[in-house]
Amino acid sequence: ALANQEVDPAEAQGLGFLRASRAKTGLLELLSNSKAKDSNARIAAIVALSDIGATDSLALAAAPIVDLRHHTAGDGGRRTERVGGRADIPPGEVHPVERRDELAAIREGPEELSGGGMGVLENTLIAEEFCKKDSTIGAAIMFSCFAAEYLLRFGSDQQRQTFLPDVIEGRMLSGAAFFGAENRPGSSGNTLSAEKTNDGWRLSGEIDYVINGGKGGFYCVLCSNGSVQDPPGSLNMVIVKEALEGVRFDNRNDKLGLRMTPTARMSFENVNITSEDLVGKENQGEKQAQRILAESWALIAALALGTAQGAMDRSLDYVKQREQFGKKIAHFQVTQHKLAEMATQIEQVRYLSYAAAKSFDSRKPDYKLAAMAKLSATRTAVAVAGEAVQLLGGYGYMTEYDVERFYRDAKTLELIGGTAVNLKNAIAKNVIGRIK
Repeated sequence: ALANQEVDPAEAQGLGFLRASRAKTGLLELLSNSKAKDSNARIAAIVALSDIGATDSLALAAAPIVDLRHHTAGDGGRRTERVGGRADIPPGEVHPVERRDELAAIREGPEELSGGGMGVLENTLIAEEFCKKDSTIGAAIMFSCFAAEYLLRFGSDQQRQTFLPDVIEGRMLSGAAFFGAENRPGSSGNTLSAEKTNDGWRLSGEIDYVINGGKGGFYCVLCSNGSVQDPPGSLNMVIVKEALEGVRFDNRNDKLGLRMTPTARMSFENVNITSEDLVGKENQGEKQAQRILAESWALIAALALGTAQGAMDRSLDYVKQREQFGKKIAHFQVTQHKLAEMATQIEQVRYLSYAAAKSFDSRKPDYKLAAMAKLSATRTAVAVAGEAVQLLGGYGYMTEYDVERFYRDAKTLELIGGTAVNLKNAIAKNVIGRIK
């Protein structure tokens, strides 16, 4: 979806081959088949896609979301094409603007709302595969419908029917204005105030770091109830449409990593919200948001897991080709031990991430496990990607190769959705329990 650029004929031929390959295997057809309700069968199909060209087949379903050309990998993860002299896309130049219905087959959400009927574990597997292929594109795809889960879990039937099909089928992005401690009500990044009206609330103020800010069709916003009779801390989650009068986006953040996922400051100037825009129950917004935040920890853990695996795969490819002192550097014990440590760390967080995701599908979500998964997976992604940079030597620091971008994306994943301090607080609260 790069503006004013034609698809290269050779690339078009390659995409045609992938389409033929996908049609031959029929695996995506299985994922989209309404009769295939067995979760294990769906997971097996995703794993099989991995075996036959992993992410190429999965990324094909997402090709209309973002253009894959500028992240083409060659020897050792080397980029063979670049856009505008940059290795990644600055905010405002390229955004996920076009998709096709095929992507709905790998979306979490019920089939009656155009989803693939998948659960959190399957969503985790797909997120891992996408980021293994390309951390920047993978995160942009998985965050393109962020906060839609809130409507899926707590929204009314009318709200689901109004918004979710457009999000799942790719006609609309969604965004969150409650993601992380830095933009919660009362924090330095959130000056939003709510005034109770006859038929809802009037919002004024600003919220920083809004996911998909300025690109979404609607946003889930956490705000106070605006009534003096309610106890302190009574919060509501409301839907705010981008087209509403008084809603404005500015100060789009120029981030270190995840530069294809926009974040921006959201400003409200006497924005009127009706009671029909309330998601879930009144005064229950904080509790509901915690469930979605914990679910996002499992998703970010999967993104970090794929990022770590992708960085390791590129460094492994490089050390098998690079020669020093007359032999490939993969023969040196110091290199082998580094790779062994990287592989061990990745495998540890893989099991933890899968266990956290599975807990949400079992209808007994484990917030402690989700926080542990996010904490350990993002920490591992930073460590593994950093080691990958070192293994590539001087090339690791060059934008000509992928690993420097994987490192930047890993660092952003470590910060987004809750820092290590926030996650440790959540884990400790569950481990210690009530203190008498």
